[in-house]
Amino acid sequence: MRLFTDIYDELKKLVFSRPGMLDLVLPPLVFLIMNLTAGFYPALFVSLIMTAGFLIFRMVRKESVKRSLEGLLVILIAFGLVFLLKREEGVFLPSMLTGSVTIILALLSIAAKRPLVAWMSFMSRGWPLDWYRHPKVRPAYTETTWLWAFYFSLRLAVQIMFFQQGNVDQLVFFNFLLGWPGILGLLIITYIYGIVRLGKLGGPSVEEFRNGTDPPWTGQKKGF
Repeated sequence: MRLFTDIYDELKKLVFSRPGMLDLVLPPLVFLIMNLTAGFYPALFVSLIMTAGFLIFRMVRKESVKRSLEGLLVILIAFGLVFLLKREEGVFLPSMLTGSVTIILALLSIAAKRPLVAWMSFMSRGWPLDWYRHPKVRPAYTETTWLWAFYFSLRLAVQIMFFQQGNVDQLVFFNFLLGWPGILGLLIITYIYGIVRLGKLGGPSVEEFRNGTDPPWTGQKKGF
């Protein structure tokens, strides 16, 4: 029960409490619904207008526009590719490109013994970088980075398959399903596996590492 409470707290802190997350999540959902009910091009236009609306809303409220700009940039690039290639599937090329980059970065980071998931955790939490490199800590982050590489490889394979078939409806559905919903599931699995693995490795917690505590350590109980 405590693990599920910790997961909820972590997701609330790292994902849902961040300003502008709705700006990235809502337009793809609207695009999926509109594509099913009104067709591809109306869905694309509505998503573009909605993303621009979020940007204006954040500017008026003097809030961070980072995520709104990210969403607008992605949809403008996708919009341009559709008309440049004269193929509706072109809207998914940015997602396929970012997925490919993620796979490459994950594999390179594993080879360099600086796992990508550790870097992501470091940037969001600000824990000591050397803690992630501890021999009884790093394996947990290496293994979860392999998990991320597998997930994005699977997503890319599905995207390429439907892209080659020209199956836009399936692309829209699976691109959404393997987008934020899928990544949210990936984050949960990463957290559960990471905490369990750290416990089995028997390494120090972040606080124990900071304080130079000698073993045996109690280990990291919350936060990954």
